[in-house]
Parts: sequence; C-alpha cells; structure tokens
Amino acid sequence: MALHDWTIADLEVWDERIREVAESFGLTPFAVDFRHYDYEQMLDIHAYHMPFRYSHWSFGKTYDIQRTLKRFELTSLAYEMVVNTNPSQAFCWRDNSLPLHVLVMAHVYGHSDFFANNAWFRKLTDASGALDMFRAHAEELTIYREDPSIPFSRLEKLLDAAHALFLHRPRVLGRKRETYEQQKARMIAARRSEPGEWDHLKPRSERQREELQLDRIPLEPDDDLLRFLAEYAPLQDWERRVLQIVAEESDYFAPNVATKVMNEGWATYWHDRIFHALPDRPPEFDVEYARKMAGVVLPGTHHMNPYHIGWNIWKDIHRRWETPDPAERDAWGRPGGQGLEKLFEVRDTENDASFLANYLTDELIAEMKLYRYRFVEELGGESLYRVVDVPDPEGYEQIRMAAVKQVGCNSLPMLRVVDANYYRDRTLNLEHVHDGRDLKIFEPEWPIKDIRTIMRHEGGLAKEITFAEAGEVLKHIAAVWKNPVVLRTVYDNTPLLLRCDREGNTAVEIL
Repeated sequence: MALHDWTIADLEVWDERIREVAESFGLTPFAVDFRHYDYEQMLDIHAYHMPFRYSHWSFGKTYDIQRTLKRFELTSLAYEMVVNTNPSQAFCWRDNSLPLHVLVMAHVYGHSDFFANNAWFRKLTDASGALDMFRAHAEELTIYREDPSIPFSRLEKLLDAAHALFLHRPRVLGRKRETYEQQKARMIAARRSEPGEWDHLKPRSERQREELQLDRIPLEPDDDLLRFLAEYAPLQDWERRVLQIVAEESDYFAPNVATKVMNEGWATYWHDRIFHALPDRPPEFDVEYARKMAGVVLPGTHHMNPYHIGWNIWKDIHRRWETPDPAERDAWGRPGGQGLEKLFEVRDTENDASFLANYLTDELIAEMKLYRYRFVEELGGESLYRVVDVPDPEGYEQIRMAAVKQVGCNSLPMLRVVDANYYRDRTLNLEHVHDGRDLKIFEPEWPIKDIRTIMRHEGGLAKEITFAEAGEVLKHIAAVWKNPVVLRTVYDNTPLLLRCDREGNTAVEIL
C-alpha cells in the first residue's frame, strides 16, 4: 500500500482502534480533537503554543527561525503538537505518512492521559476553560493595542519585561499567593506560638527574639516576580493587567515546564506499547515505525533528549515492579505484577525533579552512558568542553543531580525580592539564591581578577563592559519598577552587587 495515500476515514478507523487499546491498558485520557495542519499552520501553532494567543514579536521570531531552519533542512518539523485542554486539541502535520499518523495519534493519547491525571496539571490548570482564557487574553490585549491613549512602545516594552520574567515564578507549584494582610496575620500568629520567656530550658540569650518587621515590603522574600511587580510597581491599571495576564499564562505553562521529561517519556512509552498491540497492523507499518522511533529516542550529545531519558525511565519502572530480579525482591520486598500500578502512581504524583531524583538509577545512568561536562574555553573558533563525571561509583550522584538541575524551573536562576525600599529611595533589592551555578553576568565571561582590574580604573564600579543575560533581565525589571534595582549574587566565588539605575545603566560592585 502507498503509505502516504490515506483518507480521513482511514484515520478515523485507526483512531478508534488506538483509543480502544489505550483504554485496555488502563489509560484515561481526555477526548481528543485531532486537526491536520499544513506546513505553515504547524509552524504557526509551534510558535504560539496555542490556537489563540496575543501578538508579540517573540512569537514571530520563533516562527521565522523555525521556518528558515526547515527551509534549509536543518531541522525537522514537529509531527504533532497537543495542548492541555478538555477535549485535548491535537495538531498533526498533514504530510505525515499513515504509519506516522498512527504513531502520532497513539503519542497524543499518552499526552492526554498525562494531562488528565498528573497532579500538577490538575492543580494548576483548568483544562476545560483553557482555550477561553487564552482567547480572552488575546482580545483584551488587542483592545490595549488599539487604544490611542496607550503608547504602543510602552505596551511592547512591558510585554518584553513580562516575557523575560515568564518563568521566574514560585518553585513550589500550586502554592496559593497570600495578600499582604494574610501574610502579616500568619507571621504574628506564628510568633505567638513560639516558645517565650517561660522556656527556662534555653539560655536567656536564646530567649530574646528579634522584633517582627511588619512595615516592610515584602514581609518575606518573594519569588513571584511578575505578581510582585503587578502589586507594588508604580503602574497604571492597564499595565498591571498586562503583567497579570502574562502571570496567568505562566501558571498554565508551568506544569508543562515542570514535567517535560515525564510527559514526553510517558507519551513515547505508551505510543510504543499501543502501536505494537494494535490488531490487523500491516507489516509495512513496522518498518516506517522503527525508522521514526529511532529518531525520536536518539540520545543527545550535549543535552538530554527528554524522549530518550523519559522513555527509558518509564520502561525501567515497569520492569522493576512487574518482574523484579531476586535482589530487588529481597531488598525491597517487591512481589512482582505491580508494573502498571506503579506507573500510574508515578504519573499521578511526580514532577521531573522528583522523577529523575527517585527513578534515574545508577544502573540506568550506566546503561544510557550519561556523563557530566563543563565548558572550558573557546579555542580556534571551537568550544572546548571537559568531562568531569562519568558513570562510576563516584559519578552517579553528581550526574543525577546535574540532570535534576536541568529540568523545569531548576534550569533557571532563582531570583527573589528581599526589600522594595532598600536605600529608602524605592530601590528594589533582589537576591540570587546561589546553587553552585553562577549567573551569566558578563559577555564574554570575565574572571573576577579581570573585573577587579577594570574596577580600579573606574572608581570602584565596573561599567565599561558588556553585560549578558543577568544585566538584561535587570534592565527589564527596572523598566517596570521605574526606580533603581540591585541584585546580590556570587560570581567566581566572590559576592557581587549588580546595579541598574533609573536610566537603565548597569554596573557591578564587588562586596
């Protein structure tokens, strides 16, 4: 048969078979609305991530980059894209062959099952109302764009800042944001419950408690940067609303970011099992399937392929609980026959960080030949890297923790607001919670000894250098805050203070 000679009726037949097999395994996906898009439409949905979304130049940039790469065959076009809605919206490339459509549809059902059952999606998103939310946001921002009283440049600058802070959000997903008064009441109540002067078992010095500072903003460090700025920055009502819109969309995408490895691995694991369980599958399907599957789960060289990592971990979980070896039976008391039960338990409760920390075993690290490396220098136009950990008893934990740091919001630096009036002039004081990884402050990266040399020639503040991502993010924050911003961090094992004034000029001070 001609693999590209298919009709919608063919797809409907295979869709029914795929869903029956998926349900026979115990999957409980949302209903799926499949749509078949051409080349340009797939690029568009890939750039915007939703069928309805407000306009911004960054989406157009993504569209143009992907279009150019595809034009010169430097990348492949996504076979499908599925969004977390109920019913799930699945967008499939029209040029897929029939076997690839079957693979893609099975993959989509895996994603939909994950959306419907994972705790982070159920807590943070309303799948039934998602499309309405994005459509309403697009219409609201269109009204702002067409309002002659709102400068277009100001709206774009505000959206640029909001996008720069899109994932600088609370690391505890689903935590309810307290109002200032709620936070204040909680701190007072907690202080009343602390041991007081009656606790004679403690030395007197330890019974002296610091007074609560209840007149500062924020009362506790705040890592929800978008909502903090929306509440406390000197903004007009429409400006606050723009930040709130972007924060709400950040809430929607947060579970996707937090479960990328799990989600793609889950969909890959189940499309593999579903495909091989399909009845009346033509033999020629298997050759095309094997070719495409090999590309999907190809190991990465300088990065983690979430399909490869996730697929292997899910297979290993099923194997260890379904048919544990004698050592696992003795050590963990696993009776066997619990593979599906364990898969669904992990699907429901974990995110990528806990998934990798708990289930990326030493044996899997060795089997997949994972390693940890770091950049050394540029030499002759080429980047040189050094392998620092390999799969051995000394390297397993380092490799596992390096993987955990690369997933979800862990891949981004954690910034939080400490004081909104630090020098009594509305200076916004931020701190970087350092986890061993320095911020990208300078371009190119300068060692601290060179920064000290520069500072001796510039009166104590390094200014005449090029700042990288950290400096640009600080400028975006200052543009919204409209007052000076300072950021404390550690760079090359040295405490630094990165400053940005009201005019957007940045400088560095060694503390």
